[in-house]
Amino acid sequence: MRSARCGWRSGCASGSGRGRSNGKGQAVNTLFRFALLACVLLLAPVWAGEEAPPAAAAEPDLVTQGWKLIEANDAAGALALLEKAVAADPKNADALNGRGWARHMQRDDGRAIVDLTQAIACSPRSSSAWYNRSLVFQAMHEWEHALFDSRMGIELVGQDPNYLRQRGRCRIWGKHDYPGAIDDITVAIRLKPEFGSAFFDRAAAYWYLDQLPAAAEDLEQGLRITPRHFDAYVSLAEIHTHTGNYEAAL
Repeated sequence: MRSARCGWRSGCASGSGRGRSNGKGQAVNTLFRFALLACVLLLAPVWAGEEAPPAAAAEPDLVTQGWKLIEANDAAGALALLEKAVAADPKNADALNGRGWARHMQRDDGRAIVDLTQAIACSPRSSSAWYNRSLVFQAMHEWEHALFDSRMGIELVGQDPNYLRQRGRCRIWGKHDYPGAIDDITVAIRLKPEFGSAFFDRAAAYWYLDQLPAAAEDLEQGLRITPRHFDAYVSLAEIHTHTGNYEAAL
């Protein structure tokens, strides 16, 4: 099994981590960078649009419009509306959830965690708040918390592909539990066969288990679904090179 020391914590996602002395570091770096890019590009609309708990009656229009602005990637506009909604009803879990996500979009993760924690306190069965807080903890590399929140979300919603994929990612990067991650992500793919980014994540798990043909197959499947990702092509070429499939690497 491959060493996991070159994970996101060590900076490999940005290409700043140490390369491997055997020349395989570039493949790991590009694989990680691509998985992160796929996460941002493919799932951001899903995160924002996950199950929205009912808004309190005091400010339903503000909350609804705030979430619409989140979906339109207008974090500042959403935050302005959701601040008003929370001021009008401090226990409105949907408004707190939205304000937390808008703050995360602005990279204010500390205050995002505060808002999402308050949303969960007000509505413990809000799967969306648990899921969003898992994603924010992930961005902070707080993997134990991210994994716990992903598990709580799954307890509430059952076998949802997005939640399963999130738990799988936490198992890869936080626990180095690659077989467990593969189990979660495989179920996610079965539930959502065109889940391109999930294939990239599972490829990373296969890479760490030295199952390079399986990693290559998943990269190819992911690229079939979402072909406009240069780093995935680089990673795939690196794998083909290391397995001696030089023709495919060209």
